[in-house]
Amino acid sequence: MVLQAYGERRRLKKGDAVPYNAQIRLGHIVSRRNLRSHPDYISPISNQQEVICHDENTSDLNDNWLVQRHSYTNHYDNSGYWLADDAITLRHIQTGATLHSHSIMLDNDDNQEVTCYGPGHEENDKWKAEHNDINDFIRSS
Repeated sequence: MVLQAYGERRRLKKGDAVPYNAQIRLGHIVSRRNLRSHPDYISPISNQQEVICHDENTSDLNDNWLVQRHSYTNHYDNSGYWLADDAITLRHIQTGATLHSHSIMLDNDDNQEVTCYGPGHEENDKWKAEHNDINDFIRSS
């Protein structure tokens, strides 16, 4: 689910459009934990910046992400609003690194590692929103 960024006064309401270049937080619908990263924690598996889900009650600036239209160059078309089928890059506000996926698995289980890494131009830095119910896609907190 999409939440207003930590420290933002403007509250997102269900149905609000999210403009490109907006700061947001992302929450896991089932656990109600926020996606976050921290500059001081490095994954022991990939040596990239660690990404975790963290309790919403202890949210801080490390939970904030910048929504950008995905680009293979340093030029972003950030006009308009984020739509569910748009390819986006999520840039960690505190560190400038982008949310990154790769084929590295965690501790021999079925969980794939996600990190913050690089400038965001790779195929593994491209994300799309998925939702089953628009009422869960944007939540006011």
